[in-house]
Amino acid sequence: MSIFLFAFLLITFLSLTIEIIRLKRSIKHIPVRILVNGTRGKTSTVRMMYRIFLENKYKVNAKTTGEEPVLWKSNGQSELLHRFAPANIIENLRIIRDWAGKNTQVAVLECMALHPEMQHTLAWKIFDPTHTFITNIGNDHFEVMGKNLQEITETILQSSTNKNILFIPAEYSNAKIEAGRIETYNPEKSPVDDIPIPPVVLDSHWGLIHVFIDHFGLDFETGVKIFRQEWMRNVEQMRYVNNQKNYTFWNLFSVNDSDSAAYLLAHIMPEIKRSRSCITIFNARRDRPLRTESFASMMDSLPSDTVVWIMGSGTCLCRRLFRKNLPGRKIELISIRKIIKIIEAGFKVNTCLIGLGNTRGIQTLLKGFGQE
Repeated sequence: MSIFLFAFLLITFLSLTIEIIRLKRSIKHIPVRILVNGTRGKTSTVRMMYRIFLENKYKVNAKTTGEEPVLWKSNGQSELLHRFAPANIIENLRIIRDWAGKNTQVAVLECMALHPEMQHTLAWKIFDPTHTFITNIGNDHFEVMGKNLQEITETILQSSTNKNILFIPAEYSNAKIEAGRIETYNPEKSPVDDIPIPPVVLDSHWGLIHVFIDHFGLDFETGVKIFRQEWMRNVEQMRYVNNQKNYTFWNLFSVNDSDSAAYLLAHIMPEIKRSRSCITIFNARRDRPLRTESFASMMDSLPSDTVVWIMGSGTCLCRRLFRKNLPGRKIELISIRKIIKIIEAGFKVNTCLIGLGNTRGIQTLLKGFGQE
């Protein structure tokens, strides 16, 4: 081994050792560290927890990684995290050190990892959560998390360590779990009943938020208020009406799993059927063929005269699957530019547009709909 290679390896080893020591010191300065994981609802859950802690006078910092990575600060402000490379769990090292240096009492982190090894590393080696909350476990990310629900469950549970308190839906309590303590929760009747979201979704999420409020001894009414506000925010982002151009747009792109999308479609089906025309915009990803296949099997619940527009990087495979599973439907490959041109011109009859599939790459399209 040359002296230069030896020196490089030695420097690398020392750098990693110093980084680990700094991280462990930082972690000790944050008493409560909450990791939120699951198939759906992670971003909303982190945002709710952050706001509830904040209004209960805790010095709390949080990070979400939904459509865009955002840092939520202890002064109530938020900041978009600008990345100069693909997302990587290592970016959390600097963020955790920064939080520790600001006397953070509570840190809430959305699990950004998908691969089992990365989920394990984030929980066991980097964040070391005192509490892990699992929002739900569903059939999604087959390509990286597992080929069936059991394997996906095992992957998501990598975010629980042998020291933390794990909060998990009761239906998964029999899974192989490593945790210091396990707390289960069930769906509860939501205190919010005037939001156009399927009750099964609201009740499941409220069950998690309620057990979170009780565990930390937080103000109940504050929790209800913020639960309502955040779900109203979600609805505003989901549904956009443009009477002048004669359309309603349902933005369900962020609902990446077909089971959740099916719940929402069933809930808004009366509105879809009242429209004179229905167009589904499916954003296909080349690296998510199994997700595309699951949506193809689900979308036959839409009216038989629904037009399907396919955009994104996985259009060719998507068109083959949709033609097989949706016989008789008009299926078109289309660019974002053309969609924007059509919606800017408007529609002759009342039209319902539904965005499905994947969130990646839709920002330009959403701006065309007037959604930033």
